[in-house]
Amino acid sequence: MRDVREKQPRALAYLWMDANPDHPEAKMDYSVRDEISAAAYDGNNRAKGLAGQQ
Repeated sequence: MRDVREKQPRALAYLWMDANPDHPEAKMDYSVRDEISAAAYDGNNRAKGLAGQQ
């Protein structure tokens, strides 16, 4: 399950770039994908150890 959650933000980034090809950040491979990936990674780290289904 965790692997799926980590891949979802990357998939969303690709969808966003396809939907917004004229946006300057769509051409910057680093910016959008890395920000989304870092946010997902931070969220997963914060969720570790919390009660409930992970």
